[in-house]
Order: sequence, then C-alpha cells, then structure tokens
Amino acid sequence: MRFFMIFPVLFACASFLNASVLAQDKLLFSAPVACKPFQECVIQQYVDLDPSKQTKDFQCGNSTYDGHKGTDFRITTAKAYHQGIKVVAMADGTVLRTRDGIRDKMMVSQKDSLAVKGKECGNGLVIDHGRGWQSQYCHLKRGSLFVKSGQKILRGEKLGLVGLSGKTQMPHVHVTFRYQGKVVDPFLGLEPSGNSCGVSPDAVWTETVLAAFPYLASHILEAGFTSHLFKSGEREARLYNDRIEPTSSKFLFFVRLMNFKKGDQLRLTLKGPKAVLATRTYGPLDHDKARYVALVGRKLKAAQWPDGRYVGQAMIIRNGKIIKQLNKVLRLGDN
Repeated sequence: MRFFMIFPVLFACASFLNASVLAQDKLLFSAPVACKPFQECVIQQYVDLDPSKQTKDFQCGNSTYDGHKGTDFRITTAKAYHQGIKVVAMADGTVLRTRDGIRDKMMVSQKDSLAVKGKECGNGLVIDHGRGWQSQYCHLKRGSLFVKSGQKILRGEKLGLVGLSGKTQMPHVHVTFRYQGKVVDPFLGLEPSGNSCGVSPDAVWTETVLAAFPYLASHILEAGFTSHLFKSGEREARLYNDRIEPTSSKFLFFVRLMNFKKGDQLRLTLKGPKAVLATRTYGPLDHDKARYVALVGRKLKAAQWPDGRYVGQAMIIRNGKIIKQLNKVLRLGDN
C-alpha cells in the first residue's frame, strides 16, 4: 500500500523540480533590430510549429513556411534598408562563431538558391547566452559584422546591419532561439500551454517587444505615388525616383502588402482634382500571399496633369467590410 502512495509524490516532486529548473533558466530577449516598428520594421514570418508539410504559427495562422525555425524581422521600405538598420544583441552573451563575405542578393531564381546552398543563413553569427540558451542571426549585410568569435557582448550592442545575404527575398534578420540545442518559439517559450493559439505566458520576448511587434495580417507596408511600373519584389531593396512631374507619362498609386490573407480584397482608387482617375479591386485571394504588390493609375493623354490635389486610397476588405483604410495625398502645382 505504501508503495503506491510514494510514487505519486515522487512524480510530483520530479515535475516540480523540472518546472523550477525551467523557470530558473528562462531568459527574456529584446528586439534584434534597432528600428522604428511599423515605420521601418515589422515581424513577417514566425516559427513553423507543424511537423508535417502543413504550416502553423503561434497564432494558429500561416504566417510562416514549412520548416521555418525562426522569427523574421523585415525592413518595410528600400529607403529604410539603404539608410542602414542595426542588428543588435538580444541579451548579454559570448559570440561563438561568425560568418561574413557572402554578397547581398535577393533570390529570384533557382540558380540564386543553388549559389548559397549550405550557406542559406548568409552572413551571421551565433551567441551563447548561458543557462542553455543560444541565438542565431542570419542575412546580415556583407562586411557589416561588428563582432568576432569569443567576444563578450551586452544587450543592445551593435552586431552588424540588416542585409540580403543568403537565401532571402527581402531585407530582414532571421533569428532562431535554441534551449539546450532545441528550437524554441519565442512567443511560446519553454512550456507552451497545450494547443491554444496566441502568446504564451512563458514567452521569452520582453514586454516591450510584444507590445511593439503585434501579429499582423494583410498589412500595408508601403503606399505612394510613382510613374514607374514595377513587379513584386522590385521595391524590397531597389530605390526609385517616384517624383510625379506635370508631364510624367504615368500617374500611379501603388501599395505593397505582407501576409495578405486568403479571402481578403484590396481596393485601390486614384482621385484627381476633379474626378476619379482609376479604381480597381484585387481579390478575393484564393490563397495567402507573403508579399503582394498592386497598382492603379492612368497614362497621360493631355499636355500635362492638372494642378491640384490627388488622393490615393487603399482599402482592405474582409467579408464585405472594410478592415483597414489608408489615404495618401499629393499636390501638383503648389510651386
């Protein structure tokens, strides 16, 4: 009889000790980029939690891809990218190893992917934070690494710059957390709560990170006016002269989105001083799109565009209701 009474106590003690060890080993991490959230950077992709060919992020959504082991802090515009966004240490630690020298080039073909086979992370580094924790940084700009192997670093210290090295289609830094060699989703932590969706109380991000980088779907990264036609991906790191002149051959309103969700619609309208110049509705999407670009506008048919106020309007529609709206204004002839 005593035998059966002892074992539950032993199991309870073991469980308590395990929880105590995990609680003692827990660390909190700051953001890996020194940038202005929403204006210069956002989180686009998360850890894939589904072991099958299907995908699932911590919110039970699909803002990830099969086998993705990290969190992607992406740069919102080419302007911000070229100004230089610092990659910083998320916590105190020691640099274990680094890699530099891989050129910055956005993946657009199978040939590009093969060129970085075995070096998909691009330029980056691994930091040991103690207590069983390590963090890995990928896709830094060539020649920007500011630290060396064996160097002690402090939280917030500069490590390098966000780049386009390795296997990537956007300027971003990919960070992976490992505890005792096992990948950890930072939004769930060491003891995620079952199959529930959302941030776990055990998340290892600081409260500042969780507040600054909310989960985003059908998010507008950039909107503006241009006279250039362009395709998806071309504005990730390439700067354009978007100035509209009275004699520009085209007057276009463009929008760049990320994580554009299945079933959502995008309605674009360009209004001139006296009339609507163009309008178009895209979607509803038949599947999620990690990146999406849309334009609406008109070619010049007169000697020049009329002076006055031009308004570009973007509306994201879900189930017949407007869930987001953005207006951009441009004036011609003010000078």
